[in-house]
Amino acid sequence: MLTIHNKICARSFVGLISVKSPSIVPVNVLQRRHFRLFQKEKHSDLQQTNVAQRKPLSQNPRDVSLLTSLRNGAKSMVDRSATYSNSMIIASSMLWPHNLLQGLVNSIHVWSGMPWWASIATMAIGMRITVLPLMLNMIRTSSKLAVINPQVSQHMVTLQRAKAENNSTGMSEATSKIQDLYRSNNVNPLSLLSAPMVQGVIFISFFYALKCMAGVPVDGLTEGGFLWVQDLTKADPYAVFPILNGFLMLFNIEAGSETGTNKAAMAPGMKRFFRLLCAASPIFTMSFPMAIFMYWVPSNIFSVFQGLLLKNQSVRNKLDLPEVPAVDQKTAPQNESFLRSFTSIMNGVREQKKYPEASDILKPFHKVNTEESASTQKLSNENSRQNSSSEPSTKS
Repeated sequence: MLTIHNKICARSFVGLISVKSPSIVPVNVLQRRHFRLFQKEKHSDLQQTNVAQRKPLSQNPRDVSLLTSLRNGAKSMVDRSATYSNSMIIASSMLWPHNLLQGLVNSIHVWSGMPWWASIATMAIGMRITVLPLMLNMIRTSSKLAVINPQVSQHMVTLQRAKAENNSTGMSEATSKIQDLYRSNNVNPLSLLSAPMVQGVIFISFFYALKCMAGVPVDGLTEGGFLWVQDLTKADPYAVFPILNGFLMLFNIEAGSETGTNKAAMAPGMKRFFRLLCAASPIFTMSFPMAIFMYWVPSNIFSVFQGLLLKNQSVRNKLDLPEVPAVDQKTAPQNESFLRSFTSIMNGVREQKKYPEASDILKPFHKVNTEESASTQKLSNENSRQNSSSEPSTKS
C-alpha cells in the first residue's frame, strides 16, 4: 500500500508542475487517470487477498447435490427465457392473426413446460372450445332449417315455376311464404356462415404460423416431438399422420360430427366431393411439417367427440337443439345449392319491392296462412297431449 501511495503522490506532484506549461495535458485529466489507475491496482490487491483467504467448498455430498440442483434449475430458467425471447422474434408484430397465435403457442410452451407437440395440441383444443358457442348456434340453426326444409322446398319449387313463367305475383307470394317460415322459426340462413368462416380464418392462421415456426426453426421445435416424429419441422417419414388425418375428416363427414347428427340431408354431389377430397388429402399433405398435424389431428379428434356428445338426446335437450328428422335421399326432392336458393329468394324480394301492389294483394293471404299455421300447431299439441295421456292407461 505504501508503494501505491508513493506513486500517487509523485504523479500528483507532476500534475501540479504541469499546470505552468500549457503544452502539457490539463491537471484534471491527469487526476482522473491517476484515480482510475489507483482503483485498478487496489482492486487487483483485494482480489489477491481474497484468493489467498478463500475457503474450499464443502465436500458434503448433500451440499454438492443441492448446489448442482440449483445450478441446473437456473440453467433451465435461462434456457427457457432464451427460447422465449428467440421465439418471440417471430411474433414481434401482433397485428396479424398468425403472429398472435405464435405468441400464444410460445407462451403455453414456456410457462407450462410442456413439449412443443403438447403445447400445439393444447392450443388447438383451446381454440375449438373458444369457437364452440358459434358452432352450437350454427348447429341450432341448421337443425331448425332441416325441420322446415320440406316446406321451404315446396315454396322453392313454386318460386322457380313462377320465375320461369315470369309471374311476379307468384314470385312475391313464394318469397313472402319463405320469409314468414324463417321469421316464425327465428332462423337466419346467413348465420350458418359465421362458424365456418371463423374456423377457416383460424385454420389458415394456424397453418401459416406453424409453417413459419417450422421454417425458422424455433428453438426446441426440432426436438419437441414424440416417438418416431421427434423433429416437428420435418414431414412424417411413414405418412401415418396424413393418412390418420384424412380418415378422421372422412369419419366426421360421414357421421355428421359437426352437426351432431347424420340425419341432415347433404347433397349427394357435395358428399362425393368431400369424400374424394378426404381420400386425396394424404397425397397433398404428406410433405407438411409435423407441427401442422399437431394442430390438425387434435382438432379432428375434438370434432369426433363433439359429434358423439351432440348425438345424445339429453345433451341436445340441455343445449336447446331440436331433433332433426330423418331424410331419405331417394324420395327427397333434389334441392338446389344454397347459393342458388339464396339468389332466387333475393330475386323474389326485388320483385316484391318492384311490384308493391302484389304484396298488398297478398296481405290477407298471409293472415290466413298464419291463422292456419297457428290452428295446425294447436291441433298437433292437443294430439300429442292425448297420446301421452293414453300411454299410461294402456300400460296399466
